[in-house]
Amino acid sequence: MNTIGEQLNLFYKKNQNILDSNHLKPGKVIFRPISKHVHAWFEQFKDENDFDKKSPNVDRDWIKLDGPSTFSQKRRVISFWGILNEDEKDGLTKFSLNEDGRKLVDLYFKKKGFKEKGEKILPDYIQDHYIKIIKKTNLDNINKGTSTVLRSLRMIANEGYFFVSSSSLRVAPDIIKSFCFEYFNHTGISPDLLNWVLGIIEPLNIVKETKIKSKDLLDVSLSDSNKIKVYELTHKGIELINSLSIISEKFLPFENIGQNFIEPSSEQVSENIFERRNRLISPSSLSPRKLTNNTFDGNLRSSNLSSRGRANPEMTQKLRTQSNMRHQTAYYHAKQFIFQNKNQPYDIHGNVDLYFKNKGFFHVFEIKSWVPSNLHSQFRDGNIKLLEYTFQNKSTHFKKGECCMHLLFHNDPSDYFRPYWIKFMKSLNINLCFMKDKKIVWHKDFKDNDPFLKN
Repeated sequence: MNTIGEQLNLFYKKNQNILDSNHLKPGKVIFRPISKHVHAWFEQFKDENDFDKKSPNVDRDWIKLDGPSTFSQKRRVISFWGILNEDEKDGLTKFSLNEDGRKLVDLYFKKKGFKEKGEKILPDYIQDHYIKIIKKTNLDNINKGTSTVLRSLRMIANEGYFFVSSSSLRVAPDIIKSFCFEYFNHTGISPDLLNWVLGIIEPLNIVKETKIKSKDLLDVSLSDSNKIKVYELTHKGIELINSLSIISEKFLPFENIGQNFIEPSSEQVSENIFERRNRLISPSSLSPRKLTNNTFDGNLRSSNLSSRGRANPEMTQKLRTQSNMRHQTAYYHAKQFIFQNKNQPYDIHGNVDLYFKNKGFFHVFEIKSWVPSNLHSQFRDGNIKLLEYTFQNKSTHFKKGECCMHLLFHNDPSDYFRPYWIKFMKSLNINLCFMKDKKIVWHKDFKDNDPFLKN
């Protein structure tokens, strides 16, 4: 059974040509936040069913603005959401409320929705109408507005969260750029598009800001992480994503990955890192266990498999996706760094991540992404792959030459490294390095094996 993320990925893959066409491709096409502009529009329809830009029902400055996109961006706040008789199109300046639109406006003034918690908040009944339109969206009725929301839900389904940044972050980190491209087909260097998307989904109350630090989730610098906020689905958002009409097959319901997230204090983190790094592992501290001669069925029962917690498929998918992105980012920058140092990099698909020849030595790299919880397993996996792949290619691609093996992490794992791991790697003649500022940096204990070190 597929996850929501997998289902949405399949929908976009099957219909990519349609969804990436100009009339559906997301962009800064709807004024944000939509709540402010919904209030402005409903004011125009208090006692009227029709609107004409040349003679508005209520005279306002924004109607008179003649910018090429000002009015159309304002109009799309209502024209994409099933409350007008007219379909959204360029040059639309005359339009009227349909039956649903009239009901919403009447309810708005009856309940004094224009005074409800200020202009940043949409009344529940307006939120519910917009969400109903999104639920019913399919290839026959999709538009830029509903497509943008569906794309944001796809991002959350795969990544677990939605990320936005402050305006002071002029250039998006690589991981944010990859999100913009993967989910919104956006290739600019600015992350501002995600802020525009937030201006649609946040007023609908389908996402909320979390207290989770982006540094704990993304491969970004500390300075960048302070400018990136993390959002997750609300209960209304979870109900929406689990009710989309474009998903026809059975699926595993979405659950917030961060619903059980507990942010430890800095003291706890430091203490845990210290304990893990400095815990002494020695043969004498490991106790052999006497095994019993039981049946296979008995062995299954004794292992207590049934007591293990069921894996969260959405979390698994999210972690896998982020791990791949971190790996690809590290691979790209490592490759560019090798080029910059006037060496020709190679890879061997399905085998060696990266290698190059320098001064008669073949430098072989295994690239690993990591988080604290899986660093040990990534450390083990990386070392064994380096040994195996180097051995496999010794007589072919490496032409029986001397090989230097390098375990390359996507960023610096030193604070989480146990002291004996360094000794272990030295015993295997494997070097520890990591990416920092788009450069390969060798750990201080392996500096002498840096092939780019200038003497």
